[in-house]
Amino acid sequence: MKKNMVTIIAFLTSVYLINAQDSNIRLEAPNHMNPVSVGATILDGKLAGEKTVLIKTNIMNGYHIYAYVPSGEAYINSEIGIDLIKGVELVGNWEKSAPQTYPGKSHLLIYKNENTFKHKIKVGKEVVKGTKIKCWIYYQCCDARICFPPKKKEIELTL
Repeated sequence: MKKNMVTIIAFLTSVYLINAQDSNIRLEAPNHMNPVSVGATILDGKLAGEKTVLIKTNIMNGYHIYAYVPSGEAYINSEIGIDLIKGVELVGNWEKSAPQTYPGKSHLLIYKNENTFKHKIKVGKEVVKGTKIKCWIYYQCCDARICFPPKKKEIELTL
């Protein structure tokens, strides 16, 4: 029981720290002309050269973007990426907010409201402080009546 409690406290502490750090991301309020606001930051890791790219979305109430679309559906999957430069490499896979099922179509997964997407990177010693990298999200935003054309939002970050 004590071990489980320590694990739970460690998890909650890490969630709090992540939430405190991603609160530094300034997002514009979404609106009907721009229902998905996107922001990003780079978080320092514990070891030298370890960093995490954190992308955050805020999707206006009533709208969604697609996390998973099976073949045969007309919707477009969201994609997230980091444009790598020499001396920077990806570590592991994306950590993503849990998607929800689309009402009435359990084979479609969507993101609504606020979401985070994290990817660890390793920055080599040859990369000069202040070097820029780009991260991006490509998505199709829809509400219950209409889908907008796909859109790509890029954010330039400083290492």
